[in-house]
Amino acid sequence: MMRLAYDPTLRSLLRPDLAEPGGQWSVLPGDVAGVDAEQDGSGPARGLFLAECARLAYCRFDTDDTILRRLQQTLAQVGYTRMQPFSVAPTDTQAFAAYHPRRRHAVVAFRGTQVDQLRDLTVDLQVAAEPWPSGGTVHRGFASAARNVLPLVQGWLDTEAADRARLDLTGHSLGAALAVLVASQCRPDQVSGFGCPRVGDAAFAASVQALPIDRFVNCCDLICRLPPECRWYTHVGTSRYIGRDGSVIDPISPSAITADQIAARADYLFRYLWRFGCAGARELADHSMLNYLRAFI
Repeated sequence: MMRLAYDPTLRSLLRPDLAEPGGQWSVLPGDVAGVDAEQDGSGPARGLFLAECARLAYCRFDTDDTILRRLQQTLAQVGYTRMQPFSVAPTDTQAFAAYHPRRRHAVVAFRGTQVDQLRDLTVDLQVAAEPWPSGGTVHRGFASAARNVLPLVQGWLDTEAADRARLDLTGHSLGAALAVLVASQCRPDQVSGFGCPRVGDAAFAASVQALPIDRFVNCCDLICRLPPECRWYTHVGTSRYIGRDGSVIDPISPSAITADQIAARADYLFRYLWRFGCAGARELADHSMLNYLRAFI
């Protein structure tokens, strides 16, 4: 299996759909045996699959039929022959669902923020809290986007994936926040969120405490620290820390995380900050979905 190098570029951060892992449009066809071999849908291959789905959710399938067909073909090569794209106004929320009939495995991947889309930025900036059906209060912008896409996701689950044995939700950044909110309503078997911001308050966190939520945090990723922790915002799920070398470290102490982050910032300063086209800080570069993906390859 290939090993991805750390990618500090703004291109990777801002357009993960254009960042080709290992020079390929997707890592999935090359690892079809590994993904499909795990009949129970668990283990490292599932982590790779969900991380790549979170990245592929950024592909502009809602505006380009060629990209949509390519995405459908890619998923079909690893057995996910039922694929449904979702694109919902007015919040401009995108996601896709895919189903593996033999393994009876359903996955829904939510797109993160597209920085060139004003409506996405508007969603992110609506930080006031509002009540959420499962309990507590949550980020108003995230709630609005989740409410818009939830009926479509639920409709697909009730029809195309009605005989499912397993459901996974995934997403990066805004997409991870949407996965958490949708999970509170459809109760999946697993949520894998990458670079997830804080979604709601302690009461909301308590309402989803029983759900298996893995919240992957890539070293210095700034978005994982937003909005700032306060009475309205706290994290949910189990934090899974990705060290500066790209490996998931579990368990790890707070002091070890701090030491690793200090070393990562120093390394970025001397190796990347001065290079043309690189993000202006490790805190930004670490949010790139490609740098999350490398933890599973």
